[in-house]
Amino acid sequence: MAETSGLDDLFSSLTEEIQEDPEETSVVGTPEFDEKAQASNLRHMDAPIPGQSLTAPPGEAPYERPPEYTQIEPAMDFLVNKIMMAPTQTKMLRMMDAGVPISALMEIILMHGAQEGKWSIDLALALSEPLAVVLYSLGNNAGIKPKLTFKPKPQETSTKNIRKIFKEEAESNRIKPQEAPEIEIKKPGLLARG
Repeated sequence: MAETSGLDDLFSSLTEEIQEDPEETSVVGTPEFDEKAQASNLRHMDAPIPGQSLTAPPGEAPYERPPEYTQIEPAMDFLVNKIMMAPTQTKMLRMMDAGVPISALMEIILMHGAQEGKWSIDLALALSEPLAVVLYSLGNNAGIKPKLTFKPKPQETSTKNIRKIFKEEAESNRIKPQEAPEIEIKKPGLLARG
């Protein structure tokens, strides 16, 4: 159980920001906001100083050791079991319902697992597609239409559409053709002199 507590902490920290009751939000200048801002500033002060990782002996960080999972199947079993646990499942569904796309959830889960030494970055990339399918089906089965990415769908624009738009603009007299002003050359520059 101790080895999976890191992912529990990750899922808990991801859902701290999502609040169910809009009255719970604090307003700038209120004591609740000031306490939250001070706590946030203190967390930033606890960060390691630049270059600190270069002074630590190699191999102490979990990602510097051999990964716990080296095959897709056992790693995927671990992820599915972790995601299907009731508290984690509720948090994931809450985030999907709030509009967090599957690509963001997937990236956070896989990179966090790589940082904990659960799998390598290469295996994280291999796990991305099956994990996306699991997350999508989880949201879909719960009646949520999960977003896949943050990016909006590109609009179809073709040369015909652009010409049609400009033609309509010109016909409605919103665009009036202007005559090009005549340019008068007064004096030639130094290089033009012979």
